[in-house]
Amino acid sequence: MKATKPLIAAGAALLIAFSSHTITAQTGATVNFDREVRPILSNNCFRCHGHDESSRIGGFRLDVREEATHQQAVGTPIVPGDPDHSELLMRVNSTDDGTVMPPAITHTKLTNAQKDTLQRWIKEGAKYEGHWSYQTIVRPALPAAAG
Repeated sequence: MKATKPLIAAGAALLIAFSSHTITAQTGATVNFDREVRPILSNNCFRCHGHDESSRIGGFRLDVREEATHQQAVGTPIVPGDPDHSELLMRVNSTDDGTVMPPAITHTKLTNAQKDTLQRWIKEGAKYEGHWSYQTIVRPALPAAAG
């Protein structure tokens, strides 16, 4: 019985994540970096393009906007507002085994929905957000009193 609780929780988390993406895509809402983009990059890109310099293979970081948006030897990974010139999208959409990202050796592949999320995010300006735990808490406005 105890073993099923983690499975149920994992299933619920996947359902919520999928629903969130579907609702965002259908309503045309702005892509949320922390909720939608960071998980894609974290699960598929940060192993080679993340904060850990000792395991960084790609030579540049995607977790830091300043590096991700600057010209690199291979091109500019992310060109805010211009997905057609963003090397990141060219690589994740590539069918060439030599250029596709993530590489086949990682045994991971982005879904079409994930690629769409990255494209929409870049088109919207590729805004990065700090981790939620470092965000300033903003108290929402109180609703108007019924009179």
